[in-house]
Amino acid sequence: MSKSKKEVGGSQVIWCCGTCLKQLRSESQQIGCDGQCGKWYHARCVKIDAKSYRKLAADSNSKWFCSQCKDSPKQPSEVAQAIQQIRSEVEGNAPIKVDLPDPETKSTTVNEAVWGTLKGAEISNALNEVYRNVVTWKKNLFKVPTGKAGQDFIEEVTKVLGFYLSGSHFESCAMAMVMIMFPLLLQKPSQKSKSKDHSKRLAERLLLWKSGEILTLLRQCIKIQERLKSPKADENHHEKIFVRLMLQGKVSAALRWVGSQRSGLLEINNEVVSHLKEKHPAPGEVHFEALLKGPAEPFEDVIFDSIDAEVIHKTAKTISGAAGPSGADAEIWKQILCSKQFKKKPEE
Repeated sequence: MSKSKKEVGGSQVIWCCGTCLKQLRSESQQIGCDGQCGKWYHARCVKIDAKSYRKLAADSNSKWFCSQCKDSPKQPSEVAQAIQQIRSEVEGNAPIKVDLPDPETKSTTVNEAVWGTLKGAEISNALNEVYRNVVTWKKNLFKVPTGKAGQDFIEEVTKVLGFYLSGSHFESCAMAMVMIMFPLLLQKPSQKSKSKDHSKRLAERLLLWKSGEILTLLRQCIKIQERLKSPKADENHHEKIFVRLMLQGKVSAALRWVGSQRSGLLEINNEVVSHLKEKHPAPGEVHFEALLKGPAEPFEDVIFDSIDAEVIHKTAKTISGAAGPSGADAEIWKQILCSKQFKKKPEE
């Protein structure tokens, strides 16, 4: 394939893989997306084997789309076309003459998105319905299983997080999708279920998820939640949990189980809303002194250069904290990011 680094006007132009962000070297097999993003990738990073790669390379009319563009293989955006033109001219030693389009903020709307059986506003309505339910559920998640089902789940989480960064039609709802993925897909089927059951159930749920059948998943999980037994009343219950968490070194989580720090989730009803309105202070007048003044201080992208796989892996091992709306606490994220059981290098 073509070279990945070139001297142009005294400066080096370096092309990086859209997946692993490492340099695309001339000796590596690499492929460019013909969709809107126009990014280039290592063939191995997008799971293209040697045989398929040779077949694509031999056919000058072949087109290939990355996972983000394959569902809507539209013509490349103006920026993507400009990038492709620059790359062609750099590698052909031609002078670079290209006018990039003026910067503009393109509004991405879920109304143009398609997710399996769901289209447009149906996606937003279904997500809102699921979210309103899952935030009130009791914690009942199993750990991400090892093997193919677990790896597929992690890849799907990564894909959905990518929606938030890529400017896709799912950008506005990507974080809500992440929040509901864990309680819908990792919901423990029963209190006595085993790891084998979890892997099988996760594989089945992933198929429904990819088909947009999140309301079907919601109905299944509601039945599971209804079967959960409330723990027997024990006057020392909170103190026991406090001691256990302290022994595990989870001080912040332990403090939420004692004294004035003890908390729980109330069901949203008219009475609760009424009390919240009484407790919420009336809005005050905005004072000029409280406003930020002047243009925002600019920053350079170079500050992110020190963030690599090793830093992320090291940081992930030190995280702690309880779960938010997703039900996935620090331990689950730590397992996803750091566990060697998934046989994935951190940079991948």
